[in-house]
Amino acid sequence: MGRLLVQITFVIFFFSFASAVRQFKPQSARVIDDSNSIGSQSHRRNPFYPHPLLQRDEAGGYFFRPANTTRNPKLSNWMERNWKNVKDKTLMDLTLPGTHDSGAFYLTPSLMPGYTEAFLEDLIKVAEKIGVPINDIITPWALSQDRSFYEQLTAGIRYIDFRAGFTGAEWATFHFEVGKTVKELLLQVVQFLDENPKEIVVIEVSVFLADSPTPGEEEQLAETIESVLGNYLFPRQDSLSFTVGQMVASGKRALVTFSVPDSLPQHPKLWPSSTIWNTYANTDKLDTMIAFNKKTVMEFNQYNWTNILFKVSWTLTPVVSTVLEGLAPGRPHSLIELADTANHSPFDQFVAYCQSQKFKIGQIFIIDHFETSNILHVVQQNL
Repeated sequence: MGRLLVQITFVIFFFSFASAVRQFKPQSARVIDDSNSIGSQSHRRNPFYPHPLLQRDEAGGYFFRPANTTRNPKLSNWMERNWKNVKDKTLMDLTLPGTHDSGAFYLTPSLMPGYTEAFLEDLIKVAEKIGVPINDIITPWALSQDRSFYEQLTAGIRYIDFRAGFTGAEWATFHFEVGKTVKELLLQVVQFLDENPKEIVVIEVSVFLADSPTPGEEEQLAETIESVLGNYLFPRQDSLSFTVGQMVASGKRALVTFSVPDSLPQHPKLWPSSTIWNTYANTDKLDTMIAFNKKTVMEFNQYNWTNILFKVSWTLTPVVSTVLEGLAPGRPHSLIELADTANHSPFDQFVAYCQSQKFKIGQIFIIDHFETSNILHVVQQNL
């Protein structure tokens, strides 16, 4: 009873200042002041921050590293292991397991220049209100994965959601905060493809243009993609009728879409962003997300989708009330913990529903913190 009263008290208190906190102006600095960050004595006195699994490396970047890092080595080449069932199928025939905000496994304290979003400003206001370093609020709700690109791919992921932004000096991934450079991440993809000659990967490069990078800077990004992935890039075609076996035989095993249409004529190895059809519930409510995806999958199976990869997003999107609830004991206080509430039995029940209706769950199925779900098992089971 005492613990329950404590939880209720915290929730009521933090919801009581939810409206007031919006009246605070966020800090304008692009690099977050983390002088009281992990390890300081005053910081350790706060009962909620830093997040107990949030770690920081010598370069100043933040990441989650759970205690259990065991991987199934058979998943690194699951396409080769199922080659008889995979080789004659097109991308339209498969369901590729993917990650959402794939590059948000490592983030620095620097905000992406020019990026503004109401939720980001809300997080800054919450940190100011409760008196903790800003990055201790932002980072746990920005990190969506805890595995690098290479680790995701070796764990069976075959679709990468690549968000790219220009920092003023170079192109990097980001989710509110700046992550690894584009080149470093693409080199991890190359390493995986080098080691697994019968595996393919689809990469959706979404370019953040709010800070208006110049055409030359956009061209720099396209050239970086082509120079790093090189001969692995599968050239643009009029249809998606080619098979996985044909991709493997050609050696061109990476299909990359690029969201800057003006760059495409000069880069025939990059595909238009319209190659992938995105769906997105945009809610932090589990029941709402499940209902949205049931409707989405039903519509996908009712219509004849041709030459477009239909993507289903099994993701929960936090809002300021999600963060405020997370200040109470026993509630998710990171994006990964929020994802885990959907990744266990709710996901299994959703899959059971789709199977009972004989529904395919799309050509791409993305998820946060994928390793706490059965997505890889489901994909292989449905080959």
